[in-house]
Amino acid sequence: MPTKIAVISDTHCYRWEDVHPALRIAVRDSDISVHCGDIVRQDVVDGFRKESKHPIIVHGNSDPVELRESLPYTEIINVEGILIAAIHPAWGGPEFPPCLLYTSPSPRDRGCYRMP
Repeated sequence: MPTKIAVISDTHCYRWEDVHPALRIAVRDSDISVHCGDIVRQDVVDGFRKESKHPIIVHGNSDPVELRESLPYTEIINVEGILIAAIHPAWGGPEFPPCLLYTSPSPRDRGCYRMP
C-alpha cells in the first residue's frame, strides 16, 4: 500500500485548533505529514507534531525567531525510495543560499515547498 503524505504550509495561526479542520484531518489521516513553514506559533508546531504519525516541519519566512531557531530550514526524507525535500523559500525576502535548495539527478525525487 502506498504511503499517504499530507503537505501543508502557510497556516499563519496562533493555535492548532485554529487551523482549518480539513487540514487537521489530513494531517491525522496521513502516514507522513509535512508542514512547509509559516507556522507562526509554537502551539501550531506542538499540535501538528501531536496529530501527525510522522511529522516533518521546516520554518518559513514569517515564522518568529524562536521557531526559526528550533526548526530546520530544509528537510529531506526518503519515502519508498524517493527523496522528498521540504523548504519554504523566502520569495520576495532576503535571498537564501542556493545550496539550501535540494537538487537530485533522479526524476523520481521531488520537492515540497511553498510557492509564492
